[in-house]
Amino acid sequence: MARTDHGVTHPKSLCGAAEAAAARRFPHAGATARLLSPVADEAVEIVFPADLVAFCSRRRALYTRYSALRIRSWTAGSEIAAAALGDLALLWREALESPSPAALSWQLLGRRVVRTVRGCGVDQLHRTLSARQADVVLLRYRLGLTVRETSDLMGLSAADVLVASRAALRSPSQSRLPL
Repeated sequence: MARTDHGVTHPKSLCGAAEAAAARRFPHAGATARLLSPVADEAVEIVFPADLVAFCSRRRALYTRYSALRIRSWTAGSEIAAAALGDLALLWREALESPSPAALSWQLLGRRVVRTVRGCGVDQLHRTLSARQADVVLLRYRLGLTVRETSDLMGLSAADVLVASRAALRSPSQSRLPL
């Protein structure tokens, strides 16, 4: 355990770097997963599209940090991020046809986090602000992302991120926000 992000300890190395490098070198190859069939002793090979692998590789570490911050567990945050990206893999073609694959992916992550947080109680930011505003505040001020990084991650325009950020900071409860 090497680094701490606001009380969440996590391993030094982050998943996804090797996959991103491979996707850059072999853009049409994709990733291969071998699964052993429980019925027969044969392997089933699944090849994931290269664009999905690259998309997930760029987001996994930040999805994990965000999830871990929300639920205060690096292990659970990592599992939630992986599950949300697995959900995206099932919907990848639809995501590519949508106005914003990043926005769809962020919604899938948000649903997973909300299901997990439900039993633990909602954090003060998400009780006080809209989900979008609270997420922008967490990404910008707790995880230190730029406006551009936040907009890319959430699938929003930079203007929408700025509006959400300013609205959150101007809210009547702003003085009580745990920044």
